[in-house]
Amino acid sequence: MCLDSDNGHIYLFGGWDGSKSLDDFWIYDIKSDRWRLISPSTSFEKNGPVAMSCHKMSSGGPALIFDHQMVMDCEARILYVSGGRVVDGDWESPKYSGLYSYNVRTSWWKPLQASSSSSSQPPISPRFGHSMALDPLTHTLFIFAGQRDDKYFSDMYAYDITSNIVTELFSSFSTSGGPDACFIQRAVIDPGLKEIYVFCGLTRTQQSSALTVLRSDAPNWIYQYTHPSEPGKWTQILPEPEPESEPYGGDESSRGPSEVPVPRYAHQVVYDEGMKRVYMHGGNVKFSVRWTVR
Repeated sequence: MCLDSDNGHIYLFGGWDGSKSLDDFWIYDIKSDRWRLISPSTSFEKNGPVAMSCHKMSSGGPALIFDHQMVMDCEARILYVSGGRVVDGDWESPKYSGLYSYNVRTSWWKPLQASSSSSSQPPISPRFGHSMALDPLTHTLFIFAGQRDDKYFSDMYAYDITSNIVTELFSSFSTSGGPDACFIQRAVIDPGLKEIYVFCGLTRTQQSSALTVLRSDAPNWIYQYTHPSEPGKWTQILPEPEPESEPYGGDESSRGPSEVPVPRYAHQVVYDEGMKRVYMHGGNVKFSVRWTVR
């Protein structure tokens, strides 16, 4: 999912419905609050992509991966791809991708930090299901959370694109007032305000436990920073208070649906910096929902 903020459009392509990959292509008009189907199946279109929920990059770039992260520096016309689990048919020995850039003008891939770095800089542990946000004003990538093997991360790194320097901001932001270690949460950034907004995700009942949960009261978070290479401050986004019930036993059935999205994971989020507005779509609400709801 991506946002065209100039024209007020959100584009949504493909995904996974719980049993198969999708290849439908939609556009959402923000002003009219309407969805329009561009193509019910792009695989039948000339030169159109096939159904997918993960895909392969071009030669010289990452391997076939899923649950990676991508951001675009529109001014420099460079795409950054981070992490992801490699699909090679060997599920007993998981492999993970590193950090790459792709120059749109020259069609050239460049490894920035391989999955097994020998650099003197502190390596960003390869992972999948993490978050990555780009501050184009300071040319900094923020990479945090996610999973590697059976471990959920609560670390956070700042990667200076210009100097190729990695700074560990937190080894565990959970112990610094931040969220629990999490997986397939979503994050967007407002570079002007120097704020990153983090939405839900899966957590563990205990870091040493294999029991993964989606908390019914899973909070969302704001990360505020002054300088990208220095640790910032985490603040929980508190829900709006419930409206007071009507006196004398008012009819609850007349109330509209809640305007606050329920906690979820593996969803999509985009941010309109000009309007200061977040758009969220889809995701899994409970482990049981995908099997019981038709």
